[in-house]
Amino acid sequence: MDPEVPSVPSTLRRARPLAALLLVPALSLTALAGCGSDEDDQAGGSTSEATATAGSTPGATPGATPSAATCETQEAGAGGVEVTGEPGAKPELTLPEGEPAPTTLTRQVLTEGDGEPVESGDLLVAGYLGKTWKEGTVFDNSYDRGQPAAFPIGVGQVIPGWDACLVGLNAGTRTVLTIPPAQGYGDQAQGEIPAGSTLVFVVDVVGSAGADAAGEADASQEELPAQGPQVEGELGQRPTVTVPEGTAEPTEPGQQVVATGSGDPVEAGQLVVMQYEVVDWTGQPVESTWETGTPYGGPVGVQGQGSPFDGLVGVPVGSRVLLTIPAQGEQTPPYAVVVDVVAAY
Repeated sequence: MDPEVPSVPSTLRRARPLAALLLVPALSLTALAGCGSDEDDQAGGSTSEATATAGSTPGATPGATPSAATCETQEAGAGGVEVTGEPGAKPELTLPEGEPAPTTLTRQVLTEGDGEPVESGDLLVAGYLGKTWKEGTVFDNSYDRGQPAAFPIGVGQVIPGWDACLVGLNAGTRTVLTIPPAQGYGDQAQGEIPAGSTLVFVVDVVGSAGADAAGEADASQEELPAQGPQVEGELGQRPTVTVPEGTAEPTEPGQQVVATGSGDPVEAGQLVVMQYEVVDWTGQPVESTWETGTPYGGPVGVQGQGSPFDGLVGVPVGSRVLLTIPAQGEQTPPYAVVVDVVAAY
């Protein structure tokens, strides 16, 4: 089950205009865009609750009923669910044979991280493995791809079970989510996932980025050529980009570092979390993650998957970068894109 838009799996996706226009490749995290709720209780002690609401948004499962989902926290190992393997590495998930599927949305915290807590509206970066309860089939996992996934959390862009159970967890946490159909895909089949399936996920919370995420405020400022697009604004804040009248359109992708951060250089194949501001060659705004309030995360430098952000390879994390992107046929004009490189995984 491969995704069709960046950073969100095919069943966990929200469309991004820039992605559609510039053919940003999709990330895979195949199992998360639905709806619903359930009120029944499952055996096992509940010590805390988290709530999220799923609406009729892009990526929601067709036919799903918007509702609030409540996630109960259980002790690790409750219900016979067993996980082995080190946090961050591909887990081995064992489910009890012959047991009826749970009817309550739950999470079990296997390892408590000490990083920043995930907030509703953040871009969440996570590794995951998903399995159907009845068939015991692993329908997708990020570990085999060697790269985590990134997606908005807590805002109705994924299945309610993910929204309800992952908000509030600290970076570095490994958790197990048991998601009944009402908080998953309901009676809608999704690829290898049969209709009415209860799902179990092992999730490693790698990190998250909120609306105020940015490059380094003290990055080393560089000078841009006077004859090209210009970038203004304080580092660490939302920038502006202008294209002076008469500036020649680019004929191939270009990259200029506006300010150099102190982090490690971005490597080909990594998932990069970023903020960006896009204008066309007339200076008209096209898209801004600063405006939408959620950063973007997607892979760069992947062979066979051209991305407008491939120019970020080799750029240190924390940097601000100007990318120029040539026109693609008659329908897509050239763009100037200012990117703050927030993180790379």
